[in-house]
Amino acid sequence: MTCLVGKRPSGGDIFGQKKGILCALFLGQPLLAEEVRCDLGGVALGFAVDRAQFVDGYAGDPPRRKVSRVRLGDEDFEAEPIVMGTTLGFHGAGRMFLLQDGSGRLTDMTTRAALTGPCEVD
Repeated sequence: MTCLVGKRPSGGDIFGQKKGILCALFLGQPLLAEEVRCDLGGVALGFAVDRAQFVDGYAGDPPRRKVSRVRLGDEDFEAEPIVMGTTLGFHGAGRMFLLQDGSGRLTDMTTRAALTGPCEVD
């Protein structure tokens, strides 16, 4: 679950913003993230990419680990998110990319077997 606050047409209020920050702190989730949901041949896939993880740190700071929580069918795992322009994805035991036509492709890096199907990004 990703904590999303501030997507109101009115622009929200101070209380709403504080509530969102508290929600993000307590849940340990990104405040604003792009959520991806796919149906890969009957297998549900979901993950979120927080682009704030890709912002350069301060000079002298140690490298930060980038993490996305992934749900594939009944399994939950962590993977490293991929952002290349408008292309989103992740890699770990498998590699997932969203293609230009709105579909997704998940490839098992050991067997090279692939699952494909339609995806939505929020």
